[in-house]
Amino acid sequence: MCLDRVENCRNAAIDCLCHLSSLSDKLCDLMVTADVMTPIVAAFNQYFVAANWLTPAGKHQPSPLVPQIYINLCRLLTNLCGTSDKALNVFNTSNVTQILVNGLNVGDTNIEVAIASAQCLSVVGEENQIPALLVPENLDVIKSLLIKLPENSSQMHLSLLTAFIGHNMGIGSDSKALEFTFALIDNALSAQCLPQIVDFAQNIQQGLVAKIGEHLCPLDSQLKDKLLLHGFGAEIVNCIESIQLCSLTCVHNLVACISPQTLSIGDQLWKNIYHMVFDGSTGGQPLVEEATNTIRALIARHPTLTLTGDELDRLCAHCQTVAAAAPGVGSITVKINVINVLSVCGQRSPDPAFVERVAALLLTGVESERDLTVRAELFDALIDVFSEDQKTDSIAVKLELIKRMKAAAVLFRKEANKAPECKSSAIISTVKLNLMPFIKYKHKMLNKK
Repeated sequence: MCLDRVENCRNAAIDCLCHLSSLSDKLCDLMVTADVMTPIVAAFNQYFVAANWLTPAGKHQPSPLVPQIYINLCRLLTNLCGTSDKALNVFNTSNVTQILVNGLNVGDTNIEVAIASAQCLSVVGEENQIPALLVPENLDVIKSLLIKLPENSSQMHLSLLTAFIGHNMGIGSDSKALEFTFALIDNALSAQCLPQIVDFAQNIQQGLVAKIGEHLCPLDSQLKDKLLLHGFGAEIVNCIESIQLCSLTCVHNLVACISPQTLSIGDQLWKNIYHMVFDGSTGGQPLVEEATNTIRALIARHPTLTLTGDELDRLCAHCQTVAAAAPGVGSITVKINVINVLSVCGQRSPDPAFVERVAALLLTGVESERDLTVRAELFDALIDVFSEDQKTDSIAVKLELIKRMKAAAVLFRKEANKAPECKSSAIISTVKLNLMPFIKYKHKMLNKK
């Protein structure tokens, strides 16, 4: 199908292989063993061997699908050659190098085609000498790209990839090219050479979080069950969960470095992260842990984002389920994340009924939780939620806050005095110091009313 005459069919087949090859090294090895390199090389030779395939003479111009097919072929070849020595050997004996160099030359016509070609050559040429690149004509193409001043972020990307190709080839005799390569990399790192790069960095934050969030779309449970029946399918499921975990980590890290004023969160992104926690078929504990990490970061950084009371109940219930199924450091992290979410939501909410619900969950936690660190986090959250007297005093009376906190605090302090981790744990030491003074203060304030 990679060689099919119908462009839509050819594009779909290559695009599917491209996505599969990006999942894992093991899948790449399986694809190469199944001789996928033969139709890939044949597709390059059949449709892209002419140097002017992108701008042929005459009236018949290529459809918009043709450049996309070429780009996907390059990406597929990059993934396979970057992980499989067998694929690299097939590449070295083919004439695809010349086709890729021709692709480098069309940057003025289609920059994405040139970038895909450069990406492939930079990966294939790493620790693998490509003799065809040393042909004078091809060497001139690479050197001309090295010394060409980029005018936008896409051209900057192409120039950097070409610099990697030059480094892999050992281009150093041309002092002008070498000097410009160093200057190019230095400018790219400082992001000062182009106003467009700065604009790009400022604008991309709006869509990048949502774009990465697309990879968090949950896998259909019926499809997952069918895939798990076969070894090959199970590997695909593992790869999808790995991608989801990496995507969650990316969203979490991006949220931490983007100001709340410019953070753009789509409803679908929130739903996908939310399902990571509550959908039991989505994945294992690492996914749940990172999902609660991300929820905690999103709520902390985004003032308008919160959970409903029902969602909080479900979050706590799921937290207990995870802890019971897999006790240990991971489940403790999940609990601490949930406690922090409860604390922030309780402090922000103007609804007394919602605050009461949060406080009730936290109080139940301090009375039933066994882990000392988690109890310290629960006490700390209660102190934060009840720090505003006028807003929470009536709730404190209704829930018998002083009586319940005092009973749990006595046991906590006894265990903290004996626990070896008390001295090394900042949260345990801080809560141990502040807990009784807070209870005495709150008791005094409530007795005045």
